[in-house]
Amino acid sequence: MSTIRSKATKTVAALWLLLFAAAAMCAIGPVHRNDLPGYWSSDFFLTTALGPLVVFRWPYPAIRLSTSDYVASVLLAVLVVGWSILEATRPRRWTLGVLVLLLGVWLLHGLGVTYAWV
Repeated sequence: MSTIRSKATKTVAALWLLLFAAAAMCAIGPVHRNDLPGYWSSDFFLTTALGPLVVFRWPYPAIRLSTSDYVASVLLAVLVVGWSILEATRPRRWTLGVLVLLLGVWLLHGLGVTYAWV
């Protein structure tokens, strides 16, 4: 493996670790009153870290997901993982920026589901 590819692989791994660290930092439970402290919740962490794959662990039983929700979520997950592999194997200047953007969308999707009805 070349030095450039090795560095790109380490960068991709660091970005994924940063994603999970951000999900862990955002896993503070719901606080409905100002005098109650927040608490760290493993359920909130999993919902946030799963990003688009949260449809397979959907936390709101009153909302039924359609088939297109599942398909779009799986396609987004495949795109992010595939782009990670592309960046690790054939790094270019612009592919890293796109990967950071896609991982940001992954995190925001998970946060949106986690805090939708808090």
